[in-house]
Amino acid sequence: MIEPTEVRVEDLSEEDKTKLSDVFREALIERLGGALPIVGQSGPGVFRVRTAIVDARKANVAINAVTSLLVGPVSNGGVAAEAEVLDGGTGARIAALSWSRRGGKITEVGLSYTQLGQARSGLRSFAKRLADLFSPPTPATEQTDRRR
Repeated sequence: MIEPTEVRVEDLSEEDKTKLSDVFREALIERLGGALPIVGQSGPGVFRVRTAIVDARKANVAINAVTSLLVGPVSNGGVAAEAEVLDGGTGARIAALSWSRRGGKITEVGLSYTQLGQARSGLRSFAKRLADLFSPPTPATEQTDRRR
């Protein structure tokens, strides 16, 4: 069960909060749905996933357009989020994860030319990392775990 995402960022418009929340929820459903069944009600045998967006920075598109000729975008934006996984029957915490990402990866430089591009991309990446906690190990991850 995926609860609605709480957005704890005061300096975003309601429209931007809704956009980011929707992007995160869609990414969570897509990614977690590949590892677990998504259900609509909590109970025994169900993981309850609670999420929050705790910071979101907009890119300054105008500054990035000007600086692109010399050094590239300098105001990239970013996001920070939290997730908590609870036992749907007992409410006991199973896992908690906090994550943040600031824009700047050369492969995603185009996202710095939209105000919330880096934040949206970061939330999708966070959803993947959360889903990885529930994915069965692959031969590559088993090898890495044995070396530790």
